[in-house]
Amino acid sequence: MSAFGDVPLPDDIVGSRYKLERPLGSGGRGLVFLARDLVTESPVALKLVRERRYGHRLLFEAQLLARLAPLEAVCRLLDCGEHSDGRPFIVIEWIDGKPIDRMALTINDILTISMIICRALAKLHILGYLHRDVKPTNVVVPIEGSEARVAGAKLIDFDLARPMFEMCSDGQSKPLFGRTGGTADYMAPEQLTGRHQTAATDIYGLGATMFSLLYQRPIQPTGNVEQAHFADVGLPTPFIGAYVVRRLTEEIVVPVDESVPRELQFLLSRMLRIDSRERPSSIADVQEVLGGLANSPG
Repeated sequence: MSAFGDVPLPDDIVGSRYKLERPLGSGGRGLVFLARDLVTESPVALKLVRERRYGHRLLFEAQLLARLAPLEAVCRLLDCGEHSDGRPFIVIEWIDGKPIDRMALTINDILTISMIICRALAKLHILGYLHRDVKPTNVVVPIEGSEARVAGAKLIDFDLARPMFEMCSDGQSKPLFGRTGGTADYMAPEQLTGRHQTAATDIYGLGATMFSLLYQRPIQPTGNVEQAHFADVGLPTPFIGAYVVRRLTEEIVVPVDESVPRELQFLLSRMLRIDSRERPSSIADVQEVLGGLANSPG
């Protein structure tokens, strides 16, 4: 048996049913594997925490995915349980495809994918939660044969999702504060600094994602990919500190590009405002503009 960190790798059986085949990704709290369901012989994605103390986060993600079903815009939860050593795991549908930052997309493709993300976020916000990690690598498009099925795009990875309001010890609720975590290029200013986060925080993440797809670059490059990821714990480096200052003081300039509709450029500039109150008031407002652009002639 080989090991990836402290988690068993290929040929190990998890939950007496899922055979691990290869790692798909890793994070501070756990790893995701491509696995095979030994009952159905189907490929699945399996997420296993590194340590049992992170199990409550995985349970929260499973519960949230269950509440989002049967929404087609998000990955489906298939199963959950405990590994033989007591560590929780969840099983999610395997999407045989590519993240959207590894695809050649037309303007219409980007509009279609953005509206799918909007549907996922709208449902999430209605339930009272924020995704907090909207970025191109968290949106996957299925590939069928040699054809990308853009209309089947799905939002994945709800590891950083949180309730919009948290319960205090006195039984009162308070807005979400003090939670960072995410990838810097797609985090809203208030998320970078752990200030009050709302639906506008996800709107910013969607805007940053759309910007990167349309212009093939981040909104404000950090210049250092390794330092562009924020953990839920630990202090930011001086480099990140300077980057945050720029993000808090310099408005994002959306380039004038004849290939990008003016209405879309204007929408992006609103979605990426530093002050969350100056962004669209809800994801429904974003959907309305995107829908109009998608249905416009030419």
